[in-house]
Amino acid sequence: MFNIRKITLIFLLLFARTALSNDVNNPCEEIEASSQIALCAQYDKEQSDNLLNSSYKATLNRIRLQYKNSPVLADQYLSLLKTAQREWIDLRDADCKLEAFEIEETAEAYQVTIDNCISRMSDDRADYLNRIAPDI
Repeated sequence: MFNIRKITLIFLLLFARTALSNDVNNPCEEIEASSQIALCAQYDKEQSDNLLNSSYKATLNRIRLQYKNSPVLADQYLSLLKTAQREWIDLRDADCKLEAFEIEETAEAYQVTIDNCISRMSDDRADYLNRIAPDI
């Protein structure tokens, strides 16, 4: 069962994201066929995943640097961050499945919805991580 609002939202998000992108290898730049939408969503998810990983590593490094004189506190802080990140990934994945619930799992739109959700939530998480233990 396809929800027309979800499909419309997917297309709007894809085109809005495409308009903001300048990457030469970006398959989202000139979408001319519906088959390119899935490639674009997968690309966006990979880009967001890279951003999230970079933000996570930078946060770990900031904490290590800021707490270099307090190794016990650094270990506690890092442990909390690592646990929170693992649990957040589980929540993100569950929420994205929830967003795609009304779409048949074998339909291409299902994976596009999952990829777009993961991308959006990962970008938000990267922003959040960048605010943890900010440089002083």
